Amino acid sequence: AKLLAPPQENRIHGLEFFIDAKRDPTFGPVIVFGLSLGGFASLLTKPSVELPPLTERLARGMIEESIDVKNIFNGEEGRSRLDVERLVEVLIRVSYLIADFPEIEFLDINPVLLSPAGITAL
Repeated sequence: AKLLAPPQENRIHGLEFFIDAKRDPTFGPVIVFGLSLGGFASLLTKPSVELPPLTERLARGMIEESIDVKNIFNGEEGRSRLDVERLVEVLIRVSYLIADFPEIEFLDINPVLLSPAGITAL
């Protein structure tokens, strides 16, 4: 089943990410994370892949592998500070969801909007 919800937030002041969880025939459950750039994401950024369940260290590593955390989350270049802790928490929770429920074959959360106001799955 696919659930679609219309965007209800102003996306201008945040960053969009994707979080995918799926069952690989060889490795079992996997989590994929990266910047959400439409069809260009795989060309412009490097998504990060890990095996769940994630620890805080693994979730942070996924974020750091995909983007320049220091510049984006610390509010440099006139941007508002973004709460990386919330993104870490969501990655960990999604990893437990796919690990604990074998009936979930695929989960695509795209976009995940991280803004100064918080984090929202759109």
